[in-house]
Amino acid sequence: MNSKSYEERPLTPMSRCIPVGLPAETMQTAAATFAQTEFHDCDELLGDAVFMHAKTYCFAHRFLISRLEVLALQRLTQVLLTNNTSRGPFYSRLADAIHLVYESTPKSTQFDDPAQKLLAQYVALNFISIPTESLETVVSAGGEFMVDVAQKLAQRIATSGRSTESLEEYIDELKTKVNALELEGQKQRSLLEKTEKEIREWESWNRGISGKYIPTLQGVCVTAEQDVIQKQVRFDIPEATEPEECCSEIGLRDEGKSLVTWSRDNVGARLR
Repeated sequence: MNSKSYEERPLTPMSRCIPVGLPAETMQTAAATFAQTEFHDCDELLGDAVFMHAKTYCFAHRFLISRLEVLALQRLTQVLLTNNTSRGPFYSRLADAIHLVYESTPKSTQFDDPAQKLLAQYVALNFISIPTESLETVVSAGGEFMVDVAQKLAQRIATSGRSTESLEEYIDELKTKVNALELEGQKQRSLLEKTEKEIREWESWNRGISGKYIPTLQGVCVTAEQDVIQKQVRFDIPEATEPEECCSEIGLRDEGKSLVTWSRDNVGARLR
């Protein structure tokens, strides 16, 4: 018996119990398109189907035919979900399938066999609804099967406050949140791409005007470098001349938007 700590969560629904999931509802073949068929009032047929898929799985598992193994697991899951009866014939064949799977697929020390997990999960989820006579038939498998069922029942009892339906709702809620996060991520990526494009356009514009010089008045040049435009003016300034008057005389008044700094010692003025 493997010592496992019981997780504080309800049992996983049958449809999500194993990674392979359910088969496609329709399948296109060379002959025709096959669709999923529902069975009604056919306990023996469903029981035989469970045993047949269990035999197919054991064969594929033994000879390492992985695709057939997956298909058999999907069909076995589908039949177990289809069953809604509590009569004996189905559970008799289910017991045969349990015996076959547990005898043909020894339990690994590292990984649980998916077919064993699926069958134990089904019995644990339907433990209360299985009739007493049928339950005795099923549990007669004993051994590792009952160990697995007991662990799952303990987990179910520990989390009896949450039903399987509530777990399905919780999973759907998580999927909705994941989808919302994916949409938000797409919006953020789009915004990032737009911003990067604008930055590249600005950089291209700056490179285009960098190093260009425009001649103006004698002794005056305008230097454009990136987004900073510096205007340098050099001329002789009389000792009594005010900076603003000097600028007015040579036609470089900047409507009060530029600062004029001047120095008699330097006999120059710079507009920024």
